[in-house]
Amino acid sequence: MIEDSVLTHISALEPYVPGKPIAHVARELGLDPDHIIKLASNENPLGTAPAARLILEQSGLQAHRYPDMDCLELCEGLAAHLAVSIDQILVGAGSSELIRLAAQALLAPGRSAVLPQHSFAAYQAAARSVGAQAIVVPTRDWQPDLDAMAAATNQSVRIVFIASPNNPTGVLVEPQALERFFAAVPDNVLIVLDEAYHDFVEPDRKIDVQALTNRHENLLILRTFSKVHGLAGLRVGYGVGHPKLIELLRRLQIHFIVNAPAQAAALAALADTKFVERSVTMNQTERAGLCRELSTLGIEYVPSHGNFVLMNVGDGGRVFNTLLEQGIVVRPMAYYRLKQWIRVTVGLPQENAAFVKALRALTRT
Repeated sequence: MIEDSVLTHISALEPYVPGKPIAHVARELGLDPDHIIKLASNENPLGTAPAARLILEQSGLQAHRYPDMDCLELCEGLAAHLAVSIDQILVGAGSSELIRLAAQALLAPGRSAVLPQHSFAAYQAAARSVGAQAIVVPTRDWQPDLDAMAAATNQSVRIVFIASPNNPTGVLVEPQALERFFAAVPDNVLIVLDEAYHDFVEPDRKIDVQALTNRHENLLILRTFSKVHGLAGLRVGYGVGHPKLIELLRRLQIHFIVNAPAQAAALAALADTKFVERSVTMNQTERAGLCRELSTLGIEYVPSHGNFVLMNVGDGGRVFNTLLEQGIVVRPMAYYRLKQWIRVTVGLPQENAAFVKALRALTRT
């Protein structure tokens, strides 16, 4: 049997459970896909940046050509946007690919990664996929316990994962606290700071990418075009770090992994600042309204700095299934060991209103 030859640490991996796609829900429940509301995967409810949509129509004409393996134009755009040098940028197939590359480069059996409780599942999966141990440090009031994480960084540790804002909780780690934490981590340990949701953070609470990467050679900052830019289906993310680190990670990449339309669309989306501002403004307004409704209903939630809200509905699986039958797709949190909770993406006003109406009816039963 072929499974007898598979490495033990691979067989032990827990399969990732994504948000249910609209097409699957429509087929399983016999619903009209046009009437299904998907609030499960933290996608941009406004769609794709208009500038990127226009580019996508044109870029498909070159589908017979291999893409630029170095993503040069996109790297140049990102370097200018962040005020860093081009050799500090690595573009990947979503930030998840870069998480995997970091694990491949630094982890192995006998080595470990430190990460906070209730953090993105890809961190543990990446560590365990190469036979390393994942040291999960309990949170304190949903916040990562930075002192405990630093203390847990023993001689076996080669990577520390941390996200701000964090998925699935939405909590933000203040820049000053991050600075103190970075200083406490040994120089031979890579710090992976995942900022997939950084666009939704208030300007005065954002980090200085240029200053931090200059001060900390063992820091890799991850960002993505999947969220505010609305390019989740194209899988484009990027990392910012010291040139030596970036060059090492690049050696591990699969050739031509970021396709040409994705590169072109990401570059166009980066320049479409009006769409970003519109998306952020709507998210702030709708997220605040959703939280007010939850407070009215007496439902506990975690204050979020992302485009989603984690809430305690008593029985996350039951609520998920009941909402699903009505064509409203949310994310149950049992995979994250939070069986009472669901995570809900902040959608369009009418989508949020439909969710609240359904939730209100559920609380009366």
